[in-house]
Amino acid sequence: MVGEVVTFATFASGTMATAGGVPRPSFADPGVLRAVVLSGVYLAMVGLIGVR
Repeated sequence: MVGEVVTFATFASGTMATAGGVPRPSFADPGVLRAVVLSGVYLAMVGLIGVR
């Protein structure tokens, strides 16, 4: 759960931080939502492996 919050917050802050001349990604772009969600899953899996 924390991993998902972190990845969505990072995506949002990165999107806001890009300059006006740089193309900004959105969740409507192909593959963006999947990449953000699976990044959170990756963080969760790393945490679970670390607990073991």
